[in-house]
Amino acid sequence: MQQDVADCILLEGRRFTLRVYLVVVEDECTPARCCYLSSNGLVYRALEGSEVTNCSQSALKLRGSAQAAGAPPSPDLRWLEAQLAALPSELGGGPLAVEVLWRRLRRLARLLATTAEVALNEPMGELANSSVLAPLGIPKILGLDVILSRCSPSGSPGPWPWLLEVNRFPGLGLRSPSDACVKLPVVRDAWNLADTREAAGCWPVKLGCLEALPVTGRRRRS
Repeated sequence: MQQDVADCILLEGRRFTLRVYLVVVEDECTPARCCYLSSNGLVYRALEGSEVTNCSQSALKLRGSAQAAGAPPSPDLRWLEAQLAALPSELGGGPLAVEVLWRRLRRLARLLATTAEVALNEPMGELANSSVLAPLGIPKILGLDVILSRCSPSGSPGPWPWLLEVNRFPGLGLRSPSDACVKLPVVRDAWNLADTREAAGCWPVKLGCLEALPVTGRRRRS
């Protein structure tokens, strides 16, 4: 069941969606999976002010060409962090807002480990399931779309991420300079993980823009 978020944080009077990336890599030999969260993301701002619920790329496409419809540029997470720091605490911002947001995003990503498990064991085109990609060292990149409320459901202050969508096949095309700044490092570092694992014999805690989540060692289904 879905519900609207009534007290969402607004930027310049607009709702927005935050897209971050969850990278899942697996080892053919152990066989274990490790999940990484990207340290950067993209901010998709609404076309129609505060009444739009989902401002993600897919939602913008449903309204036709985002550029033709006058969609604002999609800045990266660094821009959002500056905006949150400048907002008063009662509106979900303040000096600790960024720290709170990241803590809660990592928690959400950890809880989504089971979602990644399901996604990676579903058929992918002509492949019976994506576990057969492990011998090839191919990482899986998932897109996480969230909207932020001003506080947690229990009333704790600071941005609270509400999951809108887990995208199994997020668009990784480069439509703007901010796309290149965010997506290229995610793709590059995801592929570098395979080489690092083979050389070092273990998954690194951090590689480039990717930071491991404490779900390392989760074994895939045979």
